[in-house]
Amino acid sequence: QQNHDFGDERYRSLTLGLEMDRDRLYDRINRRVDIMLDQGLLNEVNTLVEKGYSLNLKSMQSIGYRHMGMFMQGEVDWEEAVRLLKRDTRRYAKRQFTWFRKEPGLIWVSPKDIDHAARLVKDFLT
Repeated sequence: QQNHDFGDERYRSLTLGLEMDRDRLYDRINRRVDIMLDQGLLNEVNTLVEKGYSLNLKSMQSIGYRHMGMFMQGEVDWEEAVRLLKRDTRRYAKRQFTWFRKEPGLIWVSPKDIDHAARLVKDFLT
């Protein structure tokens, strides 16, 4: 793993991470993908292609755009494109958690325990 340490800190900082049950997180991701699709993700990608942007561009290979492109090119049917989009978004979230777990000094807090987070912030500021 590459070290992402940027050297000595110039300033004191408090870094909090929000904990979430994995099943709940994945459910939220799945619902968010459904909302993105309902709000026109396919149309957005199609409009970009119509304006001349190639599906081969690196920016068009991002999560969501890549999956809509696969559907538009007939590589997968709609159900498979949606399934892959949800799966890849969940995998991305898992990689983010893995990365953050290695952050020195990161304090994980529950979004349900706002009092604990507030105490941490208050203690940090005093």
